[in-house]
Amino acid sequence: MEMNKLAILTFMVLASGIFTSCLKDECVEKLEYAVYEPVYLSEEQYNEGISVLEPRPLQQPGIIYTYQDYLFINELNKGIHIFDNSDPNNPQAVSFISILGNTHFAIIKNQILANKFGHLLSIDISNPLSPEETSRVSDVSNDYYFENNRGYLAYYEKTDRVETIDCSDPEFNSVRWTDRQTGNIFWQGRPEVDFLAADASNSSGGGDPGVGGSTARMTISHNTLYWVNDSQLLTFDISDQKKPREISSTNIGWGIETIYPFKDKLFIGSTSGMFIFSLEDPYRPELQSSFSHANACDPVVANDNTAFVTLRSGNECNGFVNQLDVIDVENINAPYLIRTYEMIQPQGISLLDKYLYLCEGDFGLKILDVSQRDDVKLLNHIKSIKANDVIALGNDILMVIGDDGFTQFDISERDNPKLLSEITVDKP
Repeated sequence: MEMNKLAILTFMVLASGIFTSCLKDECVEKLEYAVYEPVYLSEEQYNEGISVLEPRPLQQPGIIYTYQDYLFINELNKGIHIFDNSDPNNPQAVSFISILGNTHFAIIKNQILANKFGHLLSIDISNPLSPEETSRVSDVSNDYYFENNRGYLAYYEKTDRVETIDCSDPEFNSVRWTDRQTGNIFWQGRPEVDFLAADASNSSGGGDPGVGGSTARMTISHNTLYWVNDSQLLTFDISDQKKPREISSTNIGWGIETIYPFKDKLFIGSTSGMFIFSLEDPYRPELQSSFSHANACDPVVANDNTAFVTLRSGNECNGFVNQLDVIDVENINAPYLIRTYEMIQPQGISLLDKYLYLCEGDFGLKILDVSQRDDVKLLNHIKSIKANDVIALGNDILMVIGDDGFTQFDISERDNPKLLSEITVDKP
C-alpha cells in the first residue's frame, strides 16, 4: 500500500534540460529532478490548532486568493500569508496563520474556510492581525490516513537530486525510469505546487466570497462550500460561516482534481475527464453530464456556452499531452469538443471578457483571444515570470502565482499587462 502510494506521489520531476555528449562511443545524460518523500506526523500534530505569527518570507507558495483589500497566499502545507493589498503597487505583509497541513481555502464574510489535512477549519479574520479559529469539522476528507507505528502520512517533502547515467543504461533518454535505491518510478516533468484551491466566483468585497484561481479544490456557491478530494465531492452548509455543517458526500471516481462554479453548475476536473453537476439543490449536487479526455491534469473554467480545459503531462497525472481543449457546453447534457490547441506546459487559467489568461508554468503566461472558439489567437506571451495559476479581476488587476513568487499587473489594456508589484520567493 505504502509503496504504491509512494510510486504514484513521489514522482520525478525534470527541472531543467537534458543534455547528451558523445566521445569515442561514450555518452552521458544528466538528470536534474525532485523527489517527494513522505512526512509522517503524530496524532497530536495532526489535530493541533492554528497559531498567528509575524509575517514571514514566501518559500513554497501554493494558492492565491483575494478578499476585499487583502491578498492571501498559501505556504504549502504550512499556512496562509496575509497581505494588505489596498495599494496593488505596494502590498504590505500583515501576518501569517500557521496551519500545519493547509493547502486549500476559500473566504466569505470574514471567515476563512480552510483544510488542515482532513479537517475543515473556520477562521475569523475580522482582525487580520489576530485571526481566530472558531470551529472545525474533523476528518471529513479521506485523503489522509493513519499508519500504525508511523502516524499520519501528512504530505511529501521535496528533495532535489542530480543523477548522471550513460547511454548503455536502459533508462537513458526515457520519459520514466526507476530509482536505483528505492525502486520507485519517476516521470519527467515539472513539480506540482500541490493542488491549488480557491473560490472562483466573480464577486469580492462586502460579505460576498472572495476570488481565487482555476485549479481549485474548494469553492463557494449558493451559500454552500464545495470541497473535492481525490474521489469525492463534499458539501457543507455555511449559512453560519463560523460553524460549517457537513451535508453530503458524493463519490465521483478517482483522480478528482479541480472544481469551478458557474451560475447553477459545478465543473469538476479529473485526470480522465470533466464532470458537470447541477446545483438545482445546492446541498445535493447532481451529475448532469461528463466529457472524457486524455489522461492528464486539467484545470477548468467556463462561461454560458464554453468550457476551457488545460491538459498537462509530466506530473503525477502520468499524462502525455499539453494542450488547451475548447468544449461546447451550451447543451449542458451533451458537451462536445470544438477544437484542441497545442501548448507547452499549461496549468491555471482565468477568463475575462474575450480574453483567456493561461499559465505555462516555467514558460510564463499567455494571453489568448477566445472570441472565436474554433480560431483562438495568441495575443501576448510573457516569458519573464513563472506562472502556475492566475486571477483576472474586473477592476483591471491580474494576479499570478508561480514557483518564483507572486506578480501583480495592471490589465486596463487587456492584452498588454503592466507590472505593478512582486512578492518574490525566499529560497532557504
